[in-house]
Amino acid sequence: MIIAYVSFVIAGLLILLGFIALLAQKVYIDRETQQPVEVEIPMVGKLKTNVPALAFLFGGLALAYLTFDKAYPPHPVERIIRGSFQNETGQKINFSSGELKVTPADSDIRVSENGKEFTITLKNVKEGQSLEEVIERIHFSHPEVVMEEIVLKDELDAYRSDRESKLKNVGEHAVSLKPIPVKLFDEGGAT
Repeated sequence: MIIAYVSFVIAGLLILLGFIALLAQKVYIDRETQQPVEVEIPMVGKLKTNVPALAFLFGGLALAYLTFDKAYPPHPVERIIRGSFQNETGQKINFSSGELKVTPADSDIRVSENGKEFTITLKNVKEGQSLEEVIERIHFSHPEVVMEEIVLKDELDAYRSDRESKLKNVGEHAVSLKPIPVKLFDEGGAT
C-alpha cells in the first residue's frame, strides 16, 4: 500500500509541475531561425516547447488513474439466486442426486433433497457487475427428470418489461425464481 501512496505523491507532483509549466509557459525561440524550438523524440516525432508541460500533466493523470485502479479494485460481492422445483411427475424424486449448473460462474450450489429449495451463491462478482454479465444459463441435469434450461438474460429482460418470466423477484444482490417445473424423461421431457 505504501507503493500506492508514493505513486500518488509522484503523480501529484507531475500534475503540479505540468500546471506550473503551463502557467509560466514561455515560448523558446531558436536564435538562428527565429522559430519556436522543436524537440525531436525518436518514435514520437517533433514536439513544440509546450508539449513537455502537457506530458507532465497527462503523465501525472495517467499515473494517478493506474495507481488508483490497481490499489483500489472493485470489491467482490455475492449474488444469490433462490428457487425451487415443482415436481409435476407425481413421484418422489431425490433432487439432490441431480446437478444444478450455472454457466459460466464461480458458485456454490445447494439443492435440498425434496427440491423445495435451491440456492446458488455466486462468488467473486465485481461490484457493479450485472447478473446477466455473470450468468448465461441455469441448467438442472438429473437421471430421472428434466427441466427447461433458463437463459437468465432473456428472463431478466422479460421481467423488466413486465412480460411472462420465470423470475419471481429481482433485487440488487438476490434473485428469486418461480417454482421450476420438472418432468420425467418419458413424458416428453427428454432432450
